[in-house]
Amino acid sequence: MRIGFVMQNQGPGCVAQTSTLAPALEAMGFASLWATDHVVGVRAFEPHGYGAFWLEALTSLAFMAGQTKTIRLGPSVLVAPIRDPVYTAKALATIDQLSGGRLSVAVGTGWSKAEFHALGRGDDHEARGKVTDETLELMLRCWQGGTVDWAGERFTVRRAEFEPRPRQQPHPPLLIGGPFAPPVMRRVKRFGDAWHPSTRDIVQLKADMERMNDFAERAVPVVNRLTFPEPPDDLELTRLIAGCAELGCVETVVDLRPLTADAAMAAAERILHAYRTAA
Repeated sequence: MRIGFVMQNQGPGCVAQTSTLAPALEAMGFASLWATDHVVGVRAFEPHGYGAFWLEALTSLAFMAGQTKTIRLGPSVLVAPIRDPVYTAKALATIDQLSGGRLSVAVGTGWSKAEFHALGRGDDHEARGKVTDETLELMLRCWQGGTVDWAGERFTVRRAEFEPRPRQQPHPPLLIGGPFAPPVMRRVKRFGDAWHPSTRDIVQLKADMERMNDFAERAVPVVNRLTFPEPPDDLELTRLIAGCAELGCVETVVDLRPLTADAAMAAAERILHAYRTAA
């Protein structure tokens, strides 16, 4: 199992982390770096420990890609229905090209109605699952390259030329984010190269992985995100990482929400120690 690090692109201390730490984390042996996709602060984020200070996720990933050589990078998760699919396909293809094919794309539907309204997508909130599906369809079509004609329920494109395609073909890996639920199951079966839940309940994750495989009629790779609004002790961190490995997760990404660059390096060392102990 690989181990990934969730870089903090939120909070005043995130500028120093995002602008300086990627090469060090790559050298330490992390397999991947991830950025959380929110654009503005809204009141609904407060119970989740998020404030108003956000670096844009794809811009942050592009910056980190330019500082590194081998580590993979991705949004966790890209809130698809608040983004224009053609523009987003272009941004992601650009990152994949400039990084030498190191992009992974975890995608979700989002949830905050206030954030949808702030970005001019309030009318799409109720139908965000359907909008996400069409966004994925159109992005995949763009990534095929050539002339794009599209007449969907939400989007229309007429004779647009899309180049370059992503470096990775047929496209960067698509990870479908979200809990075990019928819409997520259908999206994983239809689009997903992997499932990207975010849970610390290892017992429930085991049952959900088995049901996901049955529904998709294949063994679905799992990249689980362990998010800790409050720092865990070392024993708990090791237990959870070991649990993900025992279940057969192909990767676990850890979000300890460090506030400063120094705290991020200390968090990275804790995560790697737990990972190596779990092995």
